[in-house]
Amino acid sequence: TKTAHAHMAMFLNDELVVTDLGLDKIRIYSETEEKFDSSKQEELVVAEGAGPRHFVTSKNGNFLYVINELNSTITVFKDVSGQFVELDTYNTVDATFKGESYCADIHLSPDGKFLYGTNRGENTVVIFQVNETTGKLKLVGREPVKGDWPRNFVLDPSGKYVLVANQRSNNIVVFSRDEKNGTLTFVSQVDLPSPVCLKFY
Repeated sequence: TKTAHAHMAMFLNDELVVTDLGLDKIRIYSETEEKFDSSKQEELVVAEGAGPRHFVTSKNGNFLYVINELNSTITVFKDVSGQFVELDTYNTVDATFKGESYCADIHLSPDGKFLYGTNRGENTVVIFQVNETTGKLKLVGREPVKGDWPRNFVLDPSGKYVLVANQRSNNIVVFSRDEKNGTLTFVSQVDLPSPVCLKFY
């Protein structure tokens, strides 16, 4: 039997959006009289066993990008008249990869033109180009993380660098980012025990 496993929560358009990895759903809540109840927006359902983990939204809020941990995919939802509907789902690992891999984190570039996600197992950052009008994705490629088990990653505020936390290889790897093509190039790495979360303050 499935059990709830809420993994991420964030406010979007004055509503609380929650990914439930255990139930394969994204639930949305509205605040009424100092408590949260289910929104008029129906809960969003991904594939059985997908395991939605993290999500990001386009700047205009029209598109929701959900990275699914257990089946290594990204599902795109589009806002249609105030209701999110599924647009498409994309694989994050190469079709020729053998072995287990689990998605972790997802981020959009500051300009909204590229989407990035981490694959634990394949040990890559997958790179997609974003069609800002349709919300659809086009694969650019996958960059090896020069480490093992990439968890969280972050783009610096300028959008010129990507830092990846490799939990099992105990290192943080810095890549420069080609803002025109979205591609990543290795710059340096720093040793740190079991890094799992990176933030800029």
